[in-house]
Amino acid sequence: MRSLTIATIQKKYPDEWVLLGDPIMKGMEVMGGYVLLHHKDKKELTIQGRALIDGFSDYRVIYTGKLPGIHRLGILRKMPCAVTG
Repeated sequence: MRSLTIATIQKKYPDEWVLLGDPIMKGMEVMGGYVLLHHKDKKELTIQGRALIDGFSDYRVIYTGKLPGIHRLGILRKMPCAVTG
């Protein structure tokens, strides 16, 4: 098994979820890594991938396609509350 660049991973596994072992990182961006598993279904990838991450110091799950935009982002805030009693 050899490490692949992110461009190669995107080309080989278009529009799929990919589990990478020992990812090569540049800041917060994934630049490559060892492809442990790829799947169209993220849930199935995470179920099957649990057994494959042993022996790797780090791992990441990436999506090689375009994710749909976030329609709503909830942010937790402390809200003042009135105490009655």
